[in-house]
Amino acid sequence: MTLSSRERNSIIIGLIAVLLFLGLQYIAFPLIEQHKALNNQIEVKASILQQYRARLHMLSSLQEELAERQDHLEKTEHLLIEGLTPALGAARVQLILDALSNKQKGITIKNARVLDSESHGHYTKIAIRIALTAQTKILTEFLYDIEHQPVRLSVSELTIRVPNPKKPRNLRADIVIEALMKQISEKNGKPEQDPEIHPRSATA
Repeated sequence: MTLSSRERNSIIIGLIAVLLFLGLQYIAFPLIEQHKALNNQIEVKASILQQYRARLHMLSSLQEELAERQDHLEKTEHLLIEGLTPALGAARVQLILDALSNKQKGITIKNARVLDSESHGHYTKIAIRIALTAQTKILTEFLYDIEHQPVRLSVSELTIRVPNPKKPRNLRADIVIEALMKQISEKNGKPEQDPEIHPRSATA
């Protein structure tokens, strides 16, 4: 069977159309999609690179800020009570309070009780409740001395009563003194000397 020239042209055109379709479907279109995906990846990576560059420019200031905060933390930690256990930390606070009361004439600590400690990460809050008798001026100086020690102590509760209305200057006070303790491991811990006491003079 002999095909006419027109029929041969139609077949050739049909084959070309099929080849074009297959080329577009399996070669051109995938290449276009791949190109788009590649462009998107380039844009994302460029954005990430820009962020890294911005952070790199901030690195110097961040390092300075970190060093300042580290220095501040170290200075603050030097003011904390140190001890292997909360009981030892509370004992150190009691030593300070006893020394302060002994330096002040006319003040008597009737009793002292260690309250439950509270854990806060690497730190522990310890508290001691004391009951004492003293005159107004001496009590004021005692409270001043508590909050002006080389270690950081604070008065969290203060209750004052006047046992004898005829002598209003003679007071009975219930005080809760708190301190933060930086816990040190038994392996790295070293015995420390008792903190140096610097009470204010009773005549100041």
